[in-house]
Amino acid sequence: MLTQNIWRICVGLIGLVGSTAFCADLPLHTPVPGGIAVLPIAPSTSVKPAAKFGNRELLVSSDADNWHALIGLPCDILPGNYIVRVELEPGEFNSIELAVSPFAPDITSYEEDIESSGPNGSGKVKKRWDQIVASEVGSETEFLNPNLKPVARKRAAFSGAMKPDFNFLPVVDFTESIAYGKLIQNKKTVTHDYMTYIGVPGSQVYSPSTGNVVKVIESENQGITVHISHGGGVFSILGHLEQVLVHEGQPLDAGEQVGSTRLMNNGDKGRLDWGVQMNGYLVNPLILGRSSSPSSS
Repeated sequence: MLTQNIWRICVGLIGLVGSTAFCADLPLHTPVPGGIAVLPIAPSTSVKPAAKFGNRELLVSSDADNWHALIGLPCDILPGNYIVRVELEPGEFNSIELAVSPFAPDITSYEEDIESSGPNGSGKVKKRWDQIVASEVGSETEFLNPNLKPVARKRAAFSGAMKPDFNFLPVVDFTESIAYGKLIQNKKTVTHDYMTYIGVPGSQVYSPSTGNVVKVIESENQGITVHISHGGGVFSILGHLEQVLVHEGQPLDAGEQVGSTRLMNNGDKGRLDWGVQMNGYLVNPLILGRSSSPSSS
């Protein structure tokens, strides 16, 4: 007979403060819409468990003390309590309660100067995190990118030895952006579940982490979109490119050039759309690589 134990873990606002105890190769614990919840599910001395959020398989990673389930949360998820299903051993299950908070109070005011070095140059760069809130974008609709759809969820995405490196690098040297979150457009709220960066056309675009190119899509209105698998069901989706330098099946290093930004259809500026997918949901890219994520204005 299957046994089912309930292990309740509070991962609300207090969890945000305590999240820095996780090891460096895990993302920041942000149980908010568009965030990534990092839940301890079993001691690291035990056999690696499996975990699901609904019917979606989750990435499971360990630090010195515990196995953690990494749950990508969609931008439009409602605050409240959800269940993560954990299989510790064949036929033995736990149900862990995940509390999703409506906002992330620590992210809005987070700002620091860091020393930046890597493919995009060096020097002091101010990094800022934006709270996920509704913001005015006017009547323009061109920013919506239909190519930024989640990659099909397949078990094969979780196979292989590649483990995601969550210390993401900047993907482009732009500072002007349309933030991830709920945007107000023509007095209606729309979901903008990726980052849009605006800057000089023809600027170089980089892979934020190690991975493999799994898909290259070209369209007349959207330019070229490149899908990169980072392992464990984690993908980057880079849209509005031209002069792409990569092909399907190509391995990439962190910071390796993927292509360059395309001229916007209705202006004289370049543009890049960047989406990050976990377990089939597009999450806020700025959560990954806290010390090296692109700035937003």
